Amino acid sequence: MLYAWSPHLSSPPDRPSPEQIAAWKRMTFGQKLDLADQLRTSALLLHEAWLRKQDPNLSDDQIRERLREYLLNGAA
Repeated sequence: MLYAWSPHLSSPPDRPSPEQIAAWKRMTFGQKLDLADQLRTSALLLHEAWLRKQDPNLSDDQIRERLREYLLNGAA
């Protein structure tokens, strides 16, 4: 199991812990923006890997187009 949650933990896995909320409150706007950019980049890389696995014959241009559609529409 990758992640186990039990009732004695402070927050269920779909909610940030109080420690995480406090850390976010201490961050500057620039730090939050950098974090959001890292999350966006990670999501695109993950989606790109998924696309390549689904269809290994897609060209780089086709991958870029599908990623663009994913960004615009939230689905590909």
